[in-house]
Amino acid sequence: MHRQVLNARSFLLLPVVLKNQPVGLLYADSERPEGIKINSEQLDLLRTLRTQVVLAFRQSRAPG
Repeated sequence: MHRQVLNARSFLLLPVVLKNQPVGLLYADSERPEGIKINSEQLDLLRTLRTQVVLAFRQSRAPG
């Protein structure tokens, strides 16, 4: 199904969730046959980026 919409051999989705509600996705794709190769350090950095996005959402919705 995804191949009908995306021209990618592999992809990575990291959900962005705020108060148990999905608010977005971090998306990466690759057209290379070997696909996306992410080591544990890179995955940790992507998770940190996701956390920063969640914090930015929280700060933008804070009163004041």
